[in-house]
Amino acid sequence: TTVLILLDMSYVSRFWTQFESWLSMQYATPSGLKSAVGTENERHHIVCIQNAAAQAETFTKLLVDMWATKTPEQAHAFLSKPDVTVTNQSDKEGQLPKIKALDETVQGAFSGVARQLEDELAASEAAAARAEAELTAWETENDAKAGEKNRLKVAARQAASAVAAARLAKEEHARAISSSVVPAMMKRAEAALALAEDSLSMSDVPELVLQLSGGGDKQKEQAAAALAKLSLNADNQVAIAKSGGI
Repeated sequence: TTVLILLDMSYVSRFWTQFESWLSMQYATPSGLKSAVGTENERHHIVCIQNAAAQAETFTKLLVDMWATKTPEQAHAFLSKPDVTVTNQSDKEGQLPKIKALDETVQGAFSGVARQLEDELAASEAAAARAEAELTAWETENDAKAGEKNRLKVAARQAASAVAAARLAKEEHARAISSSVVPAMMKRAEAALALAEDSLSMSDVPELVLQLSGGGDKQKEQAAAALAKLSLNADNQVAIAKSGGI
C-alpha cells in the first residue's frame, strides 16, 4: 500500500501524523523493522500543502530525515515527548507501549508465517504419502495400473499438486526475505509487471506516475515501462501529462 503524506506546517508537531510517517518509511523483516527509504520496499509519497508548499523540498527532507531510520525505541522516545500533541491523550498512552514492542511483534509474525508454511508443507507431504500408498495398494491388489480417472489416481495427483504449491509458497517466502523484499511487496511488484504486459488501462496512470516519484528503483523501472506502453495511445498520453508524468 502506498502511503500519501499530505504535509502541512502542523504535521511535524502531531502524534498520529508523525506515527504514520514513521510506519510508512519502514518495512518488516524477520529481525524487526528496517528503513524502507531507498529500497524496493519504499512506499511513502510526500506532497507538501498550504504554507509548507512554498518550501516543499526543505519540509520533505526534514520529515524523511526525522523518521526514515528511527528504531522502535527511538520512535517511542520521540513520540512520548510532551511537545508531540494529540487530541485524545489516551490514544498516545495506548499506542506508545505498542510502538516500543513493534520489533518483537514483527519478529513473532515472521516466525508464525515460517511455522505455518512448514506445517502446511509437512501436512501436504503426509497426505500425499497416504494417497500414494492407497493407490499402490489398489494397483497391487488388482494387479493393474490405475487409469487417469480412477479416484485414487486423481486423489494422488491432487495431493502431489498440494505438495508442489506448499513448497513453492515456502520458497517464495524465503526468496523474498533473502532479497530484502517484503513477501507481499514482491508479489505486488510481480503482479504489476504482469499487468504491464497484459491489461493496463488509463485508470492505472495516476498510480504509475506516483510510483515514478515515490517508489524504489525497481518499482520506478516497472512504472516507467508500463507508462511507455500506455503512451502508445493518444488518450493515454493526455492522461499521463495531466497526472504529472511528463
